[in-house]
Amino acid sequence: MINALGGQAEERPDALIVCGNNFNKLPGGFVNGCNDHRIVMAAAIAAVNCNNEVVISDCEAVSKSYINFFEDYKRLGGAVSGV
Repeated sequence: MINALGGQAEERPDALIVCGNNFNKLPGGFVNGCNDHRIVMAAAIAAVNCNNEVVISDCEAVSKSYINFFEDYKRLGGAVSGV
């Protein structure tokens, strides 16, 4: 997800290395939600700090743990379409 949004992350057998970018915004892009509520919600939160649009697939996965996630996200100022 981080890489898909233009960041830099590296998976290792026993670690996840995430590199900072001096507080610059991420470019944005497409995130495959993999039907995983955690990825979808994390990508939506990351979208707040992106310069361009973030498109997330499988958004309905949030219903597994937080059915009102996108309603609350919008209420807090997040922009949502197509959900």
